[in-house]
Amino acid sequence: MVVFDLDGTLIDTDRSNNMAYKQAVFDVIHKQISLDGMRITRETIQPLLNIDEQTMFKIVTRKELLFSNYLHLTLPLPGLFLLRYLNGPRKVLLTNARRNRAEMVLRYYHVLALFDKRYYKEDYSGNSKFEYLLNSYNDNPNKIILFENDSNMIQDAIRKGFPKKNIFKT
Repeated sequence: MVVFDLDGTLIDTDRSNNMAYKQAVFDVIHKQISLDGMRITRETIQPLLNIDEQTMFKIVTRKELLFSNYLHLTLPLPGLFLLRYLNGPRKVLLTNARRNRAEMVLRYYHVLALFDKRYYKEDYSGNSKFEYLLNSYNDNPNKIILFENDSNMIQDAIRKGFPKKNIFKT
């Protein structure tokens, strides 16, 4: 089995994500934000703006509605080409992205149907995505190849039993 992350592994979504968040923050609280060179997330902007959960929820909801306006700013990464031309092994998407946004991106690049199985943030909320994967398949991590770009996620995969030699940082 070959397992792919989405953001930063198959598709570079940082610019579109950041533009949608910037617009959402402006629309909801009328402030402009900038996190130079960083991916904007709910975890980075909530303490930066010192806002409550309800306001954060409004911003995130607005951001998800705006994201489609910025799809043209996404870029394919080498992992996408590997996914398209990989024959044989089972292909699984394992992403921290929410289903709606992830599927929007995958449809935009015409690769949604290439996965045998897809796991989104909602599927394993509160758990490690790698632990969830292993429990779902009851599989040996030595038989799974991972493509992941986030160093923290790679460390989590190693803690869950995936051998370093099976993890490819993109």
